[in-house]
Formats: sequence, structure tokens, C-alpha cells
Amino acid sequence: SSNMPSLFDVVPVAWLLDPAVCQLTPLHIVVDKDGYTREQAGKPNAQVCLASDQKRFFEIFMPRLLKD
Repeated sequence: SSNMPSLFDVVPVAWLLDPAVCQLTPLHIVVDKDGYTREQAGKPNAQVCLASDQKRFFEIFMPRLLKD
């Protein structure tokens, strides 16, 4: 297990720039009564990134973050 934080807001942006950042998995997703996003049995209604290529992500993200 890694101590790398999950950067949920910027991963979709990186994926738009380079879809190789994350393979998408079709899942049926619901938001439960407590506001948590959960997978549920049923016809897929979302394409979900379950694991990203961290090296590729940071190759995209860091130059943009550090740009003058």
C-alpha cells in the first residue's frame, strides 16, 4: 500500500488530456442515503477510474502545476 494521496478532482482532468492515465471500468454507481458513492448491482451507468497510472499522471500534472 502506498501513502500517495488520491487527487480526485484533478484525475478526471488528466484523463481528458491523456486517457492512458486511467483505464475505465463500467459500473452501476449510486449515492447512498449518507451521501457515499457506492457500486451496486445493475446496468452500468458510469465509467469509473478504479486505479490510475500515477507515474503518467504526475508527468501530466507536475509541469502544469510548476509552469511559470
